[in-house]
Amino acid sequence: MISPLAPAQAQSAGAVFISAPPSTGGSGGPALVGATLDLTLTLPPDWIVTPPTIDPPTGGGSGGAGGTGGAVLVVGPSGTGGAVLVVGPSGTGGTGILDLGPGPVSYEITATMVGDIVVTYGDFSGSLNSLMASGVGTSQVEGHALIGGGMTVSNDINNHLFGLRAGGGEEGSISSSLNEGVIMGQGDGEEESPVVKTLPRSRQWEVFTTVNYGNVRIAPITTQSGVVIDSWAPGVGIERHLSRGFTLGFAASYLTSHQSYTGGLGTLRLEGPALSTYLSYVRRSFWSDLLYSFGTYNMSSTRSPAPGLPQAFGDTSTYTNAVQFNTGWNFRFQNSALVTGPFAGIDYLHGAIQSYSETGGGLAALSYGHQTYQSLVTRVGWSATRKFQTNWAAITPQLRLSYERQNLQNNGTSVSLVNLPISTQGGHQSPGQDYMVVGAGVGFEFSPAVNLMLTYQTQIFRDHMQAHFAGLRLSCRF
Repeated sequence: MISPLAPAQAQSAGAVFISAPPSTGGSGGPALVGATLDLTLTLPPDWIVTPPTIDPPTGGGSGGAGGTGGAVLVVGPSGTGGAVLVVGPSGTGGTGILDLGPGPVSYEITATMVGDIVVTYGDFSGSLNSLMASGVGTSQVEGHALIGGGMTVSNDINNHLFGLRAGGGEEGSISSSLNEGVIMGQGDGEEESPVVKTLPRSRQWEVFTTVNYGNVRIAPITTQSGVVIDSWAPGVGIERHLSRGFTLGFAASYLTSHQSYTGGLGTLRLEGPALSTYLSYVRRSFWSDLLYSFGTYNMSSTRSPAPGLPQAFGDTSTYTNAVQFNTGWNFRFQNSALVTGPFAGIDYLHGAIQSYSETGGGLAALSYGHQTYQSLVTRVGWSATRKFQTNWAAITPQLRLSYERQNLQNNGTSVSLVNLPISTQGGHQSPGQDYMVVGAGVGFEFSPAVNLMLTYQTQIFRDHMQAHFAGLRLSCRF
């Protein structure tokens, strides 16, 4: 019986070992003498193999590679009778016979595959590269999938950027009516009490609930798979107006993201919580905002390796750290009912996917190494906001247009077959870096305390990628 070492051992040793275990008869002497195994060699001319090194067997005798006089390699899960991969010296072809000889014999073979080789496993018959192709292609786009989910979570939490672009926090602005103040300590008498004071509404609390949705479509790029990402991120939060210029907010969101790879290669699902906090500052026409968000998610995948092979399932954890800085300047017209001005921003996101191994998949089950990725987005743009007063609500629509550039960096990941000591490196392909963003939103202020807001934005003129994000927010001040 041929028993290869575990794939992990073979990879760490940098070579493949095949051993024939000893067998003893009644007298205690070796019984495995002159055993032979016929092996069919299917070799392209560019398959290169270093001749084997034969360790001397214990108890006498010698072993060698018969028939072709060169290297012979057999790899397969022990006892399954399934995967069998055979290689030999370049250009030999035909059938080789391995003479095991008496006693335990080990063959060490180091090979470098330049081309491809045909393998047979159950109902599957195809090239060795095809066993890994779908896994390499999907691993290359996992970073984009996670970035798309992260963008859904942190897409203008509580729509506070909408409010800053609308001139929030300044006297005479669109939102100044929310800051007229409430009288505290007023009695019934005509005289004003010395303890009477006006408490600006900007010093009060606001609670909110949000639902964000994101849809990202990335087309296939060379060997990288395409993907369609649908993400939902409901959340709740609280905001505190610390003073006339500062506002501090906290939010907790829960991301659920479903991603489908093109070509029926499989699906990926992200699920988990994210915590965010932001600090805003307004001084006359100037405003700025800093946000930090951390998300930790479970990632589960289902992959279809190739026709004739069962599905492969993966499960691991991932996390993201995101920092966003935005700033702008507002010009006011028409008694501050119209607010317009430039804005700029920079978003940085760092994430990691922990290493994991698939279950199922037969011969094509894969192991993936640790993967990290970074995204840096810079933007400049212009926004315009107008307030309309009606009998039932104050309606505030807003339009914005910006130019953005996204720089992506991914360290790639090693991809190896679980049942075969063969690995490769997954690369990374980025969609177009430069694009435009069109955004729109409308706020409905039903009373000084209750506010509803709807927002939408999309990326245009971007190669290989489309992105749409929408949000709904309901808030209450007290």
